[in-house]
Amino acid sequence: MEKTKLTVVTTTYNQEKYIEECIKNIVSQKTNFKFELLISDDCSNDNTRTIISKYKELYPNIVKPIFREKNLGAMGNFIDTLNRVHTEYVALCDGDDYWCDDNKLQKQVDFLEHNKDYSIVFHQTLIFYDDGSNKKSVVHPTNIKSELSLKDLIKENVIPANSVVYRWNYKNENSLINDFPKDIVPGDYYFHLIHANKGKVHFIKKVMSKYRRQEGGMWYLTSQEKKEHEFHLKYGEKYLKFYREVEKKLNLDKNTFSVNKNWIIQRTLIAYLYYFKIKKFIKFYNQEYEENKEIIDSAMLNSGMKVKLAFYFFTNPLKFIKEIFKIILGKK
Repeated sequence: MEKTKLTVVTTTYNQEKYIEECIKNIVSQKTNFKFELLISDDCSNDNTRTIISKYKELYPNIVKPIFREKNLGAMGNFIDTLNRVHTEYVALCDGDDYWCDDNKLQKQVDFLEHNKDYSIVFHQTLIFYDDGSNKKSVVHPTNIKSELSLKDLIKENVIPANSVVYRWNYKNENSLINDFPKDIVPGDYYFHLIHANKGKVHFIKKVMSKYRRQEGGMWYLTSQEKKEHEFHLKYGEKYLKFYREVEKKLNLDKNTFSVNKNWIIQRTLIAYLYYFKIKKFIKFYNQEYEENKEIIDSAMLNSGMKVKLAFYFFTNPLKFIKEIFKIILGKK
């Protein structure tokens, strides 16, 4: 019996509008090797599970569903599913994205088969907006070299998750679950860096997937100016922990991601004040202030009046009273 060479990992939750397009463009891949689709539904309450079951019946040798009885959350579902994979190669495609080239997997695996010193191969994706905003679609990434290294990925995550194929690092039982830090985001960037630490990275300048930006998605918040505070409210501390964990895991200097970490600390504190999450603000402020005094003070003083007053109220009551009197007296 032919051994499965590659696993496509797809996680989904309440994506009945998109999941069929995702699955159809995976099972239609033309390859000279055996691959499987490990698709994990995180206890959806719409028609997602029914659609997956239909494709399981149509393609029983490819579609391998996991139907959760309990909701694990996006990251929990993603990590548990990846932990079950022990094939030579792994590809990713979220349930609301899809591929647009039937030879995508073959091209990527052919490259890795002939270039053993590479651990990752990825390609361009077309980012499009499905939120009624009529924003123009964008090809990503552009203007990058064909060969990248860990150093390049530390500077910027240029790899769209739905474009990547890894020479999979986690072959042993539970090796991934034991390695992956708890409560971090983003998960895909973590795996990009881990694999880039094992070998080189190859970029194919061709669009072979499409990435959907839609309301409700994590990265949608970063593309909307008015949603930035919401992003840091939900993910700020997990994103900060991500950078710190990567520095430890890869034995990097603790200042490797200092610019990124400083920005996250500032924006997360501002988000907590903006939404008046007082307990979270005080805890996070006390945790970070001694080591990051200058950047925190600077961020607070240059924020809007609402955030600045809230900051003074909890950290410098006398200054708060003075600012209130300035407002009452009509002074700037």
